[in-house]
Amino acid sequence: NPALALTASQLFNSDVEVYSEFERYMDSLVASTTFGMNEWRPYPYDWRYGVESVVNDGTLTKTPGGSIERVYLENLVDEMASSSATGKVTIVAHSNGGLIA
Repeated sequence: NPALALTASQLFNSDVEVYSEFERYMDSLVASTTFGMNEWRPYPYDWRYGVESVVNDGTLTKTPGGSIERVYLENLVDEMASSSATGKVTIVAHSNGGLIA
């Protein structure tokens, strides 16, 4: 799924640089052999929607082709777990993102 392969800055457009340091950090963890991480993926959502709405209705995400696709966190976690050596996924979240997770 090409929409899920985007970086946070691509999802939020290149003018949002607030995530760039975090992206570099996560990329360095994947590149390192210390944690055995295969990948990391952002899950952007509109914080103005309630937790239940984001979980049940997903979030609209811009694809590389410019179209809009609805992405569900549950599907993203399932996809990542299926490619994980342990079948497990670690979720890193802050504030409302923790409630959604």
